This record gives sequence, structure tokens and C-alpha cells, in this order.
Amino acid sequence: MRRYAWLFGVLLMGAAMGQEEVVPLRVGQALWRAEVTPRTITTPDGERQIRADAFAFTLAEPTDIRLTLRSYGAVVATLNQVVGEGAAEERTELATVDAAQSYERTLGAGDYLIVVIGAPISSAGYLLALAEPAEYDARLERGVLAQPGRDEVVASWLLPFVPTAIALSPSGHWAAAHDGQQAWLFDLDAGAAWRLAAEPGPVRRVLFSPGEWVVTVASSGGARLYSLPDLVPLMTMRPTDRATGEPLELADVAFWNPELGLTLLPTEGNASFVDPNPEPALEVVASAGVALDSAPESGWIALRRGPNEFSIIDIDSQQAFGEITFGRAPEHFSVSPTEPAMLVTGPGLSQIWRAAPGTEGWQVPPLRVGGWSYDGRLYAADDEGVAQFLLNNPIRLRPSLDVELLAVNSGPLLRIMAVRADGQAVVWELDDGPADGAESPLARARSAYAAGLAAFNRGDWADAHVQFVIVRDLIERMPPGLDPDLPLVEAMAWLRASQASYMLRDWDGSRAEAERLIELAAALPEGEERTFYRAMGLYRQADALWEAGDQAAARPIYQRALDAGLTGAAAADAQQKVAP
Repeated sequence: MRRYAWLFGVLLMGAAMGQEEVVPLRVGQALWRAEVTPRTITTPDGERQIRADAFAFTLAEPTDIRLTLRSYGAVVATLNQVVGEGAAEERTELATVDAAQSYERTLGAGDYLIVVIGAPISSAGYLLALAEPAEYDARLERGVLAQPGRDEVVASWLLPFVPTAIALSPSGHWAAAHDGQQAWLFDLDAGAAWRLAAEPGPVRRVLFSPGEWVVTVASSGGARLYSLPDLVPLMTMRPTDRATGEPLELADVAFWNPELGLTLLPTEGNASFVDPNPEPALEVVASAGVALDSAPESGWIALRRGPNEFSIIDIDSQQAFGEITFGRAPEHFSVSPTEPAMLVTGPGLSQIWRAAPGTEGWQVPPLRVGGWSYDGRLYAADDEGVAQFLLNNPIRLRPSLDVELLAVNSGPLLRIMAVRADGQAVVWELDDGPADGAESPLARARSAYAAGLAAFNRGDWADAHVQFVIVRDLIERMPPGLDPDLPLVEAMAWLRASQASYMLRDWDGSRAEAERLIELAAALPEGEERTFYRAMGLYRQADALWEAGDQAAARPIYQRALDAGLTGAAAADAQQKVAP
């Protein structure tokens, strides 16, 4: 019982760091019960609150248990046949959700945790074995590099071990790291540290959810989710064999949506999309691989299929933007949040690969490891230290460090964490916006494009359209030659805007934007880019006419799109509509 006492204090009093152990009062067989920090997410029809409650208990012998989610909104756990006179049918209210489900299990002796996550329109109950909880450790040792101030090092610590991978939370407040055997969570503002227990097997990854609800420790035995800031072990997700239901060894994990949806990649077989609600896992076709990285708010996942083989997959359609085989095996890869592209680094290999049809990547100086800011700025480490590589001239961060690992947070208050080979961790905090004023419009356009994609992927067509219009307006005001990719980004924005107008049933607007896309495509150099955007412009124009009821005018334009080189699902749709 002693190893759970910390949790009572953490949940009921906040972070009980440095306090004496609290021995909880036992009620029946209950060790503790408390509400986890409530969360709020934004949905297309407004905001809704997500509540999570946890309830732990010990069973001295096999016991029947029933968890009931009452239809009027109370979640109740009922322990039957518990040890102790008069304890039978003891009821403990857990949370308030709208649900009407019941779970009945016979459990063996041991320690258990029930977690209930609910919302006004959905809820899910989980009954999990409670393994070792997070363990608070001493404060991190401050290093000699600590120099408070913006645009420079704001903190540094000597980590308690030398990690093989690190991650930053979206806000940059939290960091996580692992060395393959143990995982740690760090409060970068307070300098505090916790050890996070993992499922059996070597640790594969540590990562944070996009909304900063949880920190996840993934091992070969599964992905364990801890709530933030409470550090309650909420649940463990594991890939399973679709035929037998048996758990599979986990190779890697990444988030696929802005809440708690995870992509689980087993060591054998396809990846699957899972989420805390009790829905069946969705298998991603032809997605076997060895490692993942994702941009969940933008809607794509990078999949490492083998040592040299990669693809970037659209989450909604599960179709690949593109695939590539490099001549060498990269040591690191990182997917961009502003376009389906990724950085790959390693001995003899350092480049950005862009997966969209017809796009070309670009070579970068020899880099060790890198990461992306929310607006598409690339920060990476080379032999001279850490620098921003948005354009050709790197902008150096000081001091110059011999860096092995690097992580960039996804929030607007930019933080970068780097770790040396000796475990010395350094954190920079940078002003929002690019360092050079001439790059500012480009960075804002990248940010607006990412926001538009996030809105599009969550079904907020109106907001998506607004963001893509912002991109178009910013690019129109940029000086010529600022970036050779601007014509392509402009075409992408007009295409996405036409799609958003179509979803809003604005047929005239969608058609007009498609016509402008055709004009922009004509100005692109000869090649796959020009072919793709011209064909898609014709297809979108025809689609708008079709939905507006003018099928006669739409059919010849569908045919022109096919003749122009339309491919994929759009081509199949066009062929069906032009068929007699």
C-alpha cells in the first residue's frame, strides 16, 4: 500500500512534491479516489468538457466487480464480495457523465485502477491493473550554462541519465526523455523530475498529446498514458492481432488527432488508429513499418517502412502523399507541420523530402538532428551547434554546443531543448516570429496554412477557408523571389480554399477558386506540379458545377481533367461521372 500513498497527496492537494507520505483512509477496499484535471476540447459545434476520474483499490482475493455508468449521469463502481464485514455493495461515485453502460468482471487479487473518461455526448470506462506509479525524484542539477533571458539559454540541467530520445510538450513547460530502459518527465520551469513506469519491455518513445493532456511512455509492451499535470496512469493501449485479439509487440506510437487518438505500430503488421472511446481500432492499410512521426493537427503521419524506405500518409484518406527510398539509412527523421514533408539526417544524408505530387525537396548542410516549429521553421544541430535553417543562411543560437539530441515544441512560445553526449540539457526560449523581418510574412503564411489544415481536418470548413484566404493574401504581398516555393504554396492554398468552399456548399465560390487555381498552375514550370494542379483545378471546377445541378456543363470539364492527367480517387470519381 505504501507505494500508492504518494498518489493520494498528488491528486487531492496538487503536486505533493517533497511532502511527507500521506496514508489514505480506507473506505471498504478503496485506496483513493479523486477527479483528474478536467479538460476542454473544441468541436465544430462548440466546446465540450472532458472529465476523467480515477479510483484505485486492492483486492486480497478474487472478487466480482461491476462498474455502472448510470443514464442520468452518475458513474458508480460497486464492489461485491469484498473482504471485510459490512463492506459488500459499497458504492462510490466516480464522475458525472451522460452514459448508460455496465461492465462486470471477476478480478484476481491485486491492485487495480478504474478510470472513467466522459463528455456530455460520449464516455468510456476502463478497468486496468495499476503498475508502478510515477516516482518523484530530486530536483535537477543546474548547470553552468543557465543564463536567464529571452533569445538565449534560459535554463540548463545535468539530467540524471544520458537519454537516447527527448520530447517537449506543446507549451514547452514539460519535457520527457528515455534511454531505452527508463523514462523521465521534467518540469522545465521548476526543475523537478519524475520517473515514469512503463509496460514491460524496452522503452521505444516518450511523447506528449497535442492538447498537452497526457504524457505517453511507449515500450514494446504497450503505450501507457499519464494525465498532466496529475500524473495519474490513465490507461495502456496495445496493438492487437485482428484475427486472435492477442496483443502484439509495439514498435512505435504517434498521435493522430489533437486529443488522445494514438497510432499504434506493431513490430509485425499494419498500424492502427485507436482512441480512448470504446470504438474498434481502425487498421491503416499497407502501413507496416518500424517507426512513426506525426503532425496530428495538420493531418499526416510519416512512416518509416524499412531502413531506407519512407512515406507520408494522409490521416483522413489513409492514402500516401508519396513514397521514397533513400540511398542511405537516416538516423533521424522529423515530419513538418506545415506541409507533407520531412527532414532526414544521418551520415552522408541530410535533406528535406517533400511528399506532395510534383514537389521537390531541398538539400541542407550536413545536420545531426532537427525539428520543426509550429509555423514551419526548421531548427537543427550541426557540427557548429544549433541554428534555424528556414532559408539558406543559418541563424545561430548561442552558446555553440556539441548536440546529440534536439526537440522543438509545437506552441507559439517557442522553446528548443538540446542534449549533449554527457546528459547536459539546455533550453532556449525564442521570441515568437522569425528572427529576420523579411521572413516574417512567409512564416505567417506557413502558420496560417497549418491552421487551415487543422480546421479542415476537424471539419471546421469556415475557419479553414478563412485561413487559406489569409495565406493567399500574404503571398500576394510578398516581394518576388523571397522563396522559390511560394508559387506552389499559393496554388495549394487556392486548392484547399476551393475544397473548403465546396464543403460549405458555396458552389460559385468553389468554382471561382478552381478557375484561379488553373491560372496559377499554368504559370508553374513544366512537370508533375503543373500537371497535378491544373488537373485538380479542372476537377474542382467540374465538381462545383455538378453539385450546382449543371451536370451537362460539368461532364466535359471532368473529361478535360482526366485528359490533363488527373489521378487517384478524383480520377475514379470523374470517370464515373463522364460514363454514359
